[in-house]
Amino acid sequence: MDEDQRGCRDSDSGRKPPTAEETGALHRQSEELLLSETLFQYVFKHASIGIALGLPDGTFARTNPAFDNMMGYKPGELIGMHRSAVTPPEDIAPNEERYWRFLETGEPTLSYEKRYLCKD
Repeated sequence: MDEDQRGCRDSDSGRKPPTAEETGALHRQSEELLLSETLFQYVFKHASIGIALGLPDGTFARTNPAFDNMMGYKPGELIGMHRSAVTPPEDIAPNEERYWRFLETGEPTLSYEKRYLCKD
C-alpha cells in the first residue's frame, strides 16, 4: 500500500497532512476570527453612531440601525443605493472628487464632514 492509499499524503497536492501543532494553530486562528467577527457584528448593530459601509462603486453595502434611523430609512432600504442619492446636489462633485483621490492615493482611511439628505 502506498502513502496515498494510507491517507498519509494529500492526493491532490502531494503534501503531508497538517501536524497537530499546525491544526491547533489553525483552530486558534479560526476562534480568533470568529470572536473578531462576533465583536464587529455586535458593535455595528448596537453602536449609537450611524455606520455605513460602502462598495467602491459608491453604493451602500451595509448600514447599521443608527444610520438607518438617522437617515429616516427602514432597515435594508439603503442597501444598493448610491451615496449621491442622499447627498445634497452641491456636495456631490466635491465629495466624489475627494473619494476618487482617496482611492488613487491608497490612503488607509478617508475622513471628512459629510452632509446628508434624509428621507423624512
